[in-house]
Amino acid sequence: MSIVILATFFVLTLAQLIFWERLGEAFGYAASVSVLGLFASLTLIVMAQAAATQKFFDGRGQ
Repeated sequence: MSIVILATFFVLTLAQLIFWERLGEAFGYAASVSVLGLFASLTLIVMAQAAATQKFFDGRGQ
């Protein structure tokens, strides 16, 4: 299961990189805005992955 989650993480990372790059090109955003959006998206992906795989105080998870 962790291989599937890791593969999904890499695919979503690549998709986010392409998305924010294209959005920046289309609207003429500064590169920093596109990078900021990418890191915000990656943070959400990592948080979702941690919530799905880590055990918390009550033992739920995995």
